Amino acid sequence: MSSNWEKLKKKLDSTKSGRIEKKTGKNEKPRHKKVVPNGKEGASRDGLQINDTRTKELKDFAREHDLPESQVFDAYGVDAGNLTRKTNLETLGKYIAMDCEMVGVADDMSVLARISIVNYHGRVVYDTYVRPKERVTDWRTWVSGVKSFHMRDAPPFEKVQKEVADVLENRVLVGHAIQNDLKVLLLSHPRRLIRDTSRFSGFRKLAKGKTPSLKKLAEQVLGRDIQSGQHSSVQDAQATMDLYKHVKKEMDEGYFKRGFKG
Repeated sequence: MSSNWEKLKKKLDSTKSGRIEKKTGKNEKPRHKKVVPNGKEGASRDGLQINDTRTKELKDFAREHDLPESQVFDAYGVDAGNLTRKTNLETLGKYIAMDCEMVGVADDMSVLARISIVNYHGRVVYDTYVRPKERVTDWRTWVSGVKSFHMRDAPPFEKVQKEVADVLENRVLVGHAIQNDLKVLLLSHPRRLIRDTSRFSGFRKLAKGKTPSLKKLAEQVLGRDIQSGQHSSVQDAQATMDLYKHVKKEMDEGYFKRGFKG
């Protein structure tokens, strides 16, 4: 177990013990309950209580140590697909970044399996797995991080599509090769409201005129290592937003004039 995991376990265990002793006066384990969505009380396979406070601790730990949220949740038996996070649309802000993970179906087609949206400050405002309509022939877990059990309580595509459309409305959408994400969502977005980091000329120069990968840009521009193993759509969305913020003025001024090719 790495030092990071040891720190998290020690923190969570001490928090758990303090809460139980205060309530019962004894160091007893809580009774196991089913993990349920929307921050309601539940428990993982090791008896860890899951609520909004604990979810925030797990998310903060993942962000602090640059770990995929799904990896942190999975380590404590929490199905991240049951922890969809949405925020008040009126207070969401003007800018959002989005990233999707896909799985393969018949004829090697890609369909949506997870979508994550963060706000201008990198805070997760929407994150959910999505149940495909088609039978999955390739989970692509090695890169997508998606497994069959994630679909157990995942919402259907139509529900997610409607919720995402509401989030996108009248907002600047930041993404890396964002048209691929919009395509699997079967959605469109006004071009004037799109900021695609894969098409920005300043970033393309780093790739000698080719389309730069998000991993390379994060490493060269942000000094951040991402996608070393299974991808995290949360982590990728946060990296994309940070890349945009790094060159925001240039992208906003030159999006339709000199900042992009293609």
